Amino acid sequence: VDSLTAHPLAGTAGAGMPFWSPDSRSIGFFADEKLKRIEASGGPALTLCEVSVVGRGGTWGRDGVIVFAPAPNGPLHKVRDDGGPSTPVTQVDTARGQTSHRWPQFLPDGKHFLFFARLGALGTSNENNGIHIGSLDGDPPKFLLRTQVNATYASGYLLFLRGTTLMAQPFDLDRLELVGEAVPLAEQIQAEPSSATGVFSASQTGVLAYQTGTEIAGSSLFWRDRAGKQTGPLGDTAGYMDLRLSRDRQKVAATIIDPNMGPPDIWIYELSRGSLRSRFTFDPGADGWPVWSADGTRLAFTSNRKGQFNL
Repeated sequence: VDSLTAHPLAGTAGAGMPFWSPDSRSIGFFADEKLKRIEASGGPALTLCEVSVVGRGGTWGRDGVIVFAPAPNGPLHKVRDDGGPSTPVTQVDTARGQTSHRWPQFLPDGKHFLFFARLGALGTSNENNGIHIGSLDGDPPKFLLRTQVNATYASGYLLFLRGTTLMAQPFDLDRLELVGEAVPLAEQIQAEPSSATGVFSASQTGVLAYQTGTEIAGSSLFWRDRAGKQTGPLGDTAGYMDLRLSRDRQKVAATIIDPNMGPPDIWIYELSRGSLRSRFTFDPGADGWPVWSADGTRLAFTSNRKGQFNL
């Protein structure tokens, strides 16, 4: 960390959501629909277990257990750090509307861990979203704090976002409770609502890193020919999640998330109209992953407008 030069770790192509081992010698990560680990000094990556897609965070305990979110929706799982089958360690409370447990972090006792529980659709705020404390024993989780993104424990404090302000509040490790008053550390902290993450991280040595900003930067679409040469842009900069080109190559359906509009919706570019796009879905639920019919007149897509995700 005394250098600004980064170097790649061979064997980690496509990796996401990295997290450190307690001794800082190994890194856990998700790639190829698997949970893997690799030595920080290099070497082969070892597969620990299967996951459905890129998970939503992991945490490595001092006793050789990893707690992780294997999918965007569902409970947290645990697995030994030398590999094997994973088993659920939390239970999503569907009666309360919970859809996802994610972003776990072990507390110093190596038994309990923080995690974020989300209710409702992707990208939506809910007053009951918040941080809970789980246990490797599978005991019922303990609610700790209402917030819309993840939180982290560091040096006796819980760090969390209140709006866009990063707060710190003393945390009693014996009683597993917040104590005292929360104080602000930094303002205008960047957050990503679709994944429920705030862009901040803290070490146990008192070092805090964070990113400021009130808008999601988004991304841009570009055309390339079959030789790989970029031939021009398509549309404007936006929070694109996925896109699909119609068979006749005259229309593009794209899922876009805009924090000011709530959950993601599907928009359509008709190439005859240039860079103008029109909104296709208007439901309060999360709509995405469009697929064109062969004749280009219909779209099939995924939505949770009736509760669970369906077509």
